[in-house]
Amino acid sequence: MDFNSQDLAGEVNNQVMAAVFEMLRSTITNKCFEKCVTRPSSSLSGSEQQCLAKCTDRFIDALQVVAKATVEYDNKTSLE
Repeated sequence: MDFNSQDLAGEVNNQVMAAVFEMLRSTITNKCFEKCVTRPSSSLSGSEQQCLAKCTDRFIDALQVVAKATVEYDNKTSLE
């Protein structure tokens, strides 16, 4: 398989995005499940479902804030 630099950059970007997605999925699953599911059973209660949805939304919002700040910092430092 012959890659040019653009193909290679695209492949690296895809791999990084897949790794970030897996980290996000794993972290949300672990942290939100631990916080929201107090008595595991065969199904989730309404309050557990609501808690999991809110926890997931908060985690994604926080990740977006961090990502935006990181991009802004990178842009600022690359100009200096």
